[in-house]
Amino acid sequence: MDIRSYIRQLLEQGYQPSAIRETLLKYGYPEQEVDRALYTVEVKHTHHLAPVTIGVLVLLIAGIGVASYVLWSQGNVRPGQLLDVSASAPSQAAPGADLPVTIVLSNMGSKGRYDVLVRTELIGNSGRLAVKSETVALETSKSHSMNLLIPSDASGKATLRVTASYNGKTAEAEQQVAIVSRNQQTASCYDGAANQGEEDVDCGGPCKPCKECPLNCEDNNPSTIDYCSATTDYVCQHDQQAVCGDSACQPGESTETCPGDCPPQSTPWEEMERIKRLLDVNEARQQCQQLGIYKDKCLQNVGQIHADAQTCGLISDEFARDKCFKDVARTTKDKVLCEQISKANRRDDCYINFALDGDYTVCELLSDKYFKNSCESLKMSSETQANLAAQ
Repeated sequence: MDIRSYIRQLLEQGYQPSAIRETLLKYGYPEQEVDRALYTVEVKHTHHLAPVTIGVLVLLIAGIGVASYVLWSQGNVRPGQLLDVSASAPSQAAPGADLPVTIVLSNMGSKGRYDVLVRTELIGNSGRLAVKSETVALETSKSHSMNLLIPSDASGKATLRVTASYNGKTAEAEQQVAIVSRNQQTASCYDGAANQGEEDVDCGGPCKPCKECPLNCEDNNPSTIDYCSATTDYVCQHDQQAVCGDSACQPGESTETCPGDCPPQSTPWEEMERIKRLLDVNEARQQCQQLGIYKDKCLQNVGQIHADAQTCGLISDEFARDKCFKDVARTTKDKVLCEQISKANRRDDCYINFALDGDYTVCELLSDKYFKNSCESLKMSSETQANLAAQ
């Protein structure tokens, strides 16, 4: 399924464009391709969004500070509910006044309605200044507003913290807020007001330019795809549409409409599963290098299943590389490989496996004194038992 068909399907299921964009970027899709596809599907082929709406959408996407659950674990399992939270509030607030807080909740996991407990706190140097908890019903994406009353004697820097909780798991977002009297507040490009010569609220003049897409990017050429977004600097782009049969899968083509150009694509996890079972370890390594952000996980799988330390050494991520060396050392019963592990605690964890199997020559190699003492105790116990057996 090509990206436009996938976006159209998610929109029909009720997912918000901002949430769709965030997820596609996390999975490694190019930002310009995602924006172009969203603009084409959501604006040109459904209903023309007003420029202000597009601007708000782009600002919302750019401002979201995501505190999310991990998209895939060591077993590459996606959770049933993927909860993201972001929070925004004025950067300055006065004592005794309300602090307006806007909270955006997004669920990009399995579709379904569930209740999220949202706890909003304002924490100063002396402790918690204000707190409020509310339960919010969430299905796909929801913007929720609340006010926190700032104590009249509060001052200085404070941290706004929003914690969303569901089913024993949490997502968190934070923002710094300065509590100063109204006559001490200074104008800024983030105060939510049009001041200091700004053309609009927090833009123009001394702040970032106020830009927006034109009302219509249509060039009246049916062979082009017309779009506009922040990635094009709010300038209309007119890309020539691909021709079915040119051996290139271009935007607008899909496996269904042009199978010759767009053969069915496997997921990264299906590719990693296929690659690790290749008999030629050199070929497996080369194919892992083509998987972008999934390269290290692919190399780790190949190193473990082939018990190949050379493959482990190609892994960039330190934790994944150390784990690969540990697993290969245990499989091959080669304790020398433990020396390749970068972190001392993980290196000890590798050596202790050999001690548990009766190889006490590793005791002197352990850096942690508790591990070393345990290893020596095991060694003495083994020698005592051997002496008793000899008698």
